[in-house]
Amino acid sequence: MQKISMFSRRLLALLLAAGLTVTVLSTAASARETSFFETFPGEVTQADLTWSTPDTAAFDEQCALLRAELAKSDNARLVLQAYYELYVLMLYYSNQYTLCTIDYYRDPGTYSKSLQEWESFLVTLSNGYQNISKEAFQSESYGAIMAATFGEDYADSVLNSVNESEEQQRLLAQESALEDMYYTEMGKTSVDVDAVAAIMVDLVAVRNTYATSKGFDSYADYAYSVLYYRDYTSDEAAKLGEYVKEYVVPMTGDMALALYYNSNLSGDNLSTLSNLSESQVIELVGSCIDRVSSEYADVYDYMVENNLYDIAASDTKADVGFTVYLPYLNSAFIFNKPDGAYNDVQTLTHEFGHFAALCLSDYICQDVAEIHSQGLEALYMSFADEIAGEGGDTYRAYSINALISSVTQGCMFDEFQRELYETDNLTVQKANQIFVSVAADYGLNFSNSGNGAYSWINVGHNFSEPFYYISYATSALSALELLGRSADDFNAAADDYLALTAMSAIGSYKAVTKAAGLSDIFQSGSVQKIASDVSEYLDSEVYNLAAFSDLNGHWAQEAARLCAACGMFKGDDAGNFLPDSEVTRGAFVTILWRLLGEQEARTTSFTDVNSGDWYSSAVNWAYTYGVADGTSASEFSPNGALTREQLAVMLYRMLDEPAVKNSSILDSYSDAGAVSSWAKNAMAWAVENGLISGKSGNLLAPGGTATRAETATIMARLIA
Repeated sequence: MQKISMFSRRLLALLLAAGLTVTVLSTAASARETSFFETFPGEVTQADLTWSTPDTAAFDEQCALLRAELAKSDNARLVLQAYYELYVLMLYYSNQYTLCTIDYYRDPGTYSKSLQEWESFLVTLSNGYQNISKEAFQSESYGAIMAATFGEDYADSVLNSVNESEEQQRLLAQESALEDMYYTEMGKTSVDVDAVAAIMVDLVAVRNTYATSKGFDSYADYAYSVLYYRDYTSDEAAKLGEYVKEYVVPMTGDMALALYYNSNLSGDNLSTLSNLSESQVIELVGSCIDRVSSEYADVYDYMVENNLYDIAASDTKADVGFTVYLPYLNSAFIFNKPDGAYNDVQTLTHEFGHFAALCLSDYICQDVAEIHSQGLEALYMSFADEIAGEGGDTYRAYSINALISSVTQGCMFDEFQRELYETDNLTVQKANQIFVSVAADYGLNFSNSGNGAYSWINVGHNFSEPFYYISYATSALSALELLGRSADDFNAAADDYLALTAMSAIGSYKAVTKAAGLSDIFQSGSVQKIASDVSEYLDSEVYNLAAFSDLNGHWAQEAARLCAACGMFKGDDAGNFLPDSEVTRGAFVTILWRLLGEQEARTTSFTDVNSGDWYSSAVNWAYTYGVADGTSASEFSPNGALTREQLAVMLYRMLDEPAVKNSSILDSYSDAGAVSSWAKNAMAWAVENGLISGKSGNLLAPGGTATRAETATIMARLIA
């Protein structure tokens, strides 16, 4: 599951409810000079990064001053000044709340009470700010001047704002307390999964009641429009989920097999990125950033110089990673609890995408914000060889797998949450059943009765950021599209990414991606095209496969490419797969040897196998472990053609000769009698399990030569 990556959603919701418009916000020889942004983050001192106990004194004093100025005539300058100072004061309070939030995630047990106090305080302040703002904008003397100064849209948002009622405030406080309970329970050494799941049942009830009080038919509609300001609906998200099931989910399965079987993509290749210190992660990510943008490099230096991050290991930290905006400072802060693995580098790359956008742009659309982060991850795949050395292909593979998983999981959890919030009389058992059912549609299989049914509780977004997860799907699809562009022209793709980040004045996700020239993922055919382009990128940049033009249109095309991605097959020097060529005995034991991780074995004494032969290690392994015998006491015949029954026997032995349930299954074939006695059990097992099927004329052809296409199809069936 993907670690939580989030903005302070509640902060933004509270500020916008108050009518505030907020600004959301190593060198190398090949540095890219760019000029996409006009602003730069504000100066920060360590004193600016401390917070105190909530106190309304300054707020009350400023409200009194504003009311006094409003009561006077011919006083526009002082009214505007007093209101602006109140606005800045609200930013200061919001900043204090955000800093408290950071400390809460550093140590939830110590700071949970303080965070709840700040959340309650900010709701109260928001109501007070709404009231005084309405007085100012409704003023007969100064209303028109206020609207002209701060903008008609801002004026409308103030005049149309509605205070939280006492009941709504109670519901928000209850929601906050339940979210705190979740993080407290998840921080325990032994987690009570039923107790945690029960928190969600209560949260659903509270949030549905709150959404109803706001005039919405469903909490999904409330979240989509109020919390995340989306320009697409939950119905459109549901349609996107269907496209993803059809075109992306199969790709996730194939990639999982490649990561599992291809020894060139072993996680061991990323050992150089294990247990890095905070400073090492900072240095590694920073070493490539100026290749994306000189402006991003400047912001990265600013982040480091001002200590605007905490990515160090700590036993008390909540297991989250996020970036928050510091509104009073026009700056941002990155937080992460490291895993001690390669993804600490990936996480900082992701979060710095947020950080840079928050500091350089003034945009708060969550879905677009995730393109800021995931898009930077996509661009960084061009630097994988520098970041991970010989593990570059593995780093690319894992990073792409993470983006693809974001697509599938983003749609999966959005669908899961929609069903949760629409289920009457929700119980823990019903929640688990919904999750198991939805997960199965996205290629993840869990038992209703096991701990797997509770897997959803490990995703904090389900509890603290409901309906946010679809942002990972929409943005990851756009990021994957940028990845495809970067393979053709990195500079052009980087410019597209930076231009998108700089689109401050444009609307939400659909509007921004359209303006950036990216696909409309909600339209038929878009997801299919992106998935196809990613597959091509994987073949060429990760699996390092040849074009295999002789597979185009071949009946075994998909199976052959899957087996090649898994490292079992290679093409010839001319880049052909040769699907209709025969498979030799030496080639097939090499396929099996690669499949099982290229194990070492003692040297055999076959006279026709020399130590320098490309198949010698595989022959040694196959004979040592009883997978294959020689054709005689002294010869293996590595260049001899592999028969279909020999293939079945080698597979059967490799899997420790599993039981055959239907020993008479071969009788239905007209040439069953041609199967050698030593191969009968193996052939029956292979047919019974759907690995080998008959040929035309109802023939098994046990002595027939196995082609590369047939062998690839059988191996694909075996590992699927």
